Amino acid sequence: MEEWVIQVDQRVSQTSPAGERQADSNTTSIYRVPREEHVTFACKPSRVSFGPYYNGDRCCSRTEEHKEGSLVHFLGRSKKPLKSYVEALTAVVQDLKDSYDELERKWRDDTEGFLRMMILDGCFLIEVLRSGTNYYVSGDDSRKNPVFGMEGIHGSEKKYYRLDMLLLENQLPMLLLLKLISVERGNDSVN
Repeated sequence: MEEWVIQVDQRVSQTSPAGERQADSNTTSIYRVPREEHVTFACKPSRVSFGPYYNGDRCCSRTEEHKEGSLVHFLGRSKKPLKSYVEALTAVVQDLKDSYDELERKWRDDTEGFLRMMILDGCFLIEVLRSGTNYYVSGDDSRKNPVFGMEGIHGSEKKYYRLDMLLLENQLPMLLLLKLISVERGNDSVN
């Protein structure tokens, strides 16, 4: 065991600072599946798009109105203005864009549109994750949630949302979710 520890320590000490910087500078975390390996049912969402790759796709258009409702509910519960979220995300917008492997030019050039999509998708995803949990017990009545409450989307549809969340090309950067929750909680400790 001691010999192995020494070998690993030697390899660590031989790591060049340039190599470390190169690894740190690659912030891409959401990749496209190579077209020759693309299987539609394993890549393309059926109900809800998260992020730029399938944004505006016809198969997910019914959910777009629910994203607006989720945003309004999220903001009402957080008691923070939308401007607070926009400012926090504007500070990291390039990092969010860099998270995507093949970001289309329209998203690279339209920062406002990209931020709007990130906020709508991020708040919707957070609401999906929180629905059906004990999160709402602390002062928020989940039955009043316009999207996931008594009058909103029911369990079978949420199941498809959760399945769509697992698709490789239908992801949001973790930085986005951390920033949204950080602003919601009143601290900006996430850089």
